[in-house]
Amino acid sequence: LPEAGCDAAEPATLQEAVFRARRDEEGVTAEGEDKASQRLMNRQEAIEAGILVDVSPIAETVGLRLSVGISRPLWELGISASRQLAQDECQGRVRDVLMALRLYIEQNEVKGPWIKFTALLSLPPAAAPQLCSLVAIAHRDPTAPHSLTLMLPEETSGISVAE
Repeated sequence: LPEAGCDAAEPATLQEAVFRARRDEEGVTAEGEDKASQRLMNRQEAIEAGILVDVSPIAETVGLRLSVGISRPLWELGISASRQLAQDECQGRVRDVLMALRLYIEQNEVKGPWIKFTALLSLPPAAAPQLCSLVAIAHRDPTAPHSLTLMLPEETSGISVAE
């Protein structure tokens, strides 16, 4: 987890992430490169770039013994509540989300890399928890052979995974 409260590197709102995803779908990068010429980041590079927040240590405490990351938009919206929460509250939210995922996996037959599950989260400005749909994608990576990445369903539009 980020060390300074719930701030995990560069700020990014859900709207910025959606804008970037749409821009990328159109095949144009900030430098004007062709999408085909872009190199995919590995998990460690995504963590260093602030695109992914590593929550593997907390995942292990709830029985998920693999590398687990949370996307920046999910972190900003669902975990740090737009940076309004203290670090211990963020860790509690991460634990809650990971426990919801673990319970879903225990109770359901998972047949592919995509796992759609729900978790209770308080999203700003509402204080009351609400049921939120989330997605976990199981994948391999050169830096972590077995990984899960958790994200908002809106973030999956440009992702394809070979099953």
